[in-house]
Amino acid sequence: MKKTKTATISVRIDATLKKQAEQILNKIGMTTSRAITTFYKQIVLWKAIPFRIGVPPAKPKFLEEYTKEELDAELLRSYRNSKKKNAKFYTAEELKKKLYHEFGFDSDK
Repeated sequence: MKKTKTATISVRIDATLKKQAEQILNKIGMTTSRAITTFYKQIVLWKAIPFRIGVPPAKPKFLEEYTKEELDAELLRSYRNSKKKNAKFYTAEELKKKLYHEFGFDSDK
């Protein structure tokens, strides 16, 4: 593997936000450094912030909060949207390999 030069980033962030994010990262087996590196790689790849910034139009629901009819409608809407956009779907194993190849994530996690 090619050795690259590294740089240090120093930022001020709300302590509670930092703690919450690090707890989530820890649960998924990712370091803060890896998360920031992934974020930067996505910025370079997309030449933009890699997600929409804004206030959601409605409070997101947990799966348990949906009625069967609401969930069926949401799944059908998502399915139709995926067909319109010619979305590519991956198996879990394909996704693990792709993430490992592109971002160096541990493929065993």
